[in-house]
Amino acid sequence: MKMRTLFAFVVLATMVAMPAFAQKGLEVGVRIIPQSVWIINDDDSARGDGLDFTRTWGVAYGVQAGYNFLDFLGVQTGVLFSGQGQKYVGDGSANFETLQAKLNYLKIPLLLKVNSNPDAGASFVATFGVQYELLTGAKYVVDDVEYDTNPQGLNYINPTSQFNIEEAYANNLSAVFSLGARFRVSDSFNLGLSFRGDYSLTDIENKSLTNGNISVFNADRPTTANLTGGIMIEANYVLGSR
Repeated sequence: MKMRTLFAFVVLATMVAMPAFAQKGLEVGVRIIPQSVWIINDDDSARGDGLDFTRTWGVAYGVQAGYNFLDFLGVQTGVLFSGQGQKYVGDGSANFETLQAKLNYLKIPLLLKVNSNPDAGASFVATFGVQYELLTGAKYVVDDVEYDTNPQGLNYINPTSQFNIEEAYANNLSAVFSLGARFRVSDSFNLGLSFRGDYSLTDIENKSLTNGNISVFNADRPTTANLTGGIMIEANYVLGSR
């Protein structure tokens, strides 16, 4: 319910802002991103048959607002709701046969956008920048059973400690880029198709988490990162267009 309320607020705020920016090159749009998602950690990758990574899919969707300084240059921001995480297959030695870490984020990007001639029927477009990723939920699915608390004996992060799974993860900052094309439908409306990816610049795990006086994470556990890559399908409306 909170996510729906926030999404509605962002859409309403964008609509209210339109008249004030209509003659200044404001661009608003919606997008959906079917994506391949990964959690990258060197220790996890080295565990072999006990923790085999398997392909994992998620979906992100949201709205964007941008300001075009020039026909070829602008900035973008917005919000994305992103479902991601990682699926694993085990051999039973870690007390599971299938495991999925499911993470949900609200992402707020700040991007520079460059593009070729916007008057052409099709134009090149690229964005790059950073985004803040606010964790909104986390759980494990172990052999098709969902858990909000780490199951005792599950040898994933810590087999001897019970902890709230959402507390084991953290908000983070990531680098973002996209590359693709936009297709002009009219002076004020275009559709887009791009590859979009992001990668964490900060640790997505809360390494300071403790259970009593005992740290949940091993002291030498390396940094953990999210990696996503997917096809961004977008529709954009340009105000103040020629």
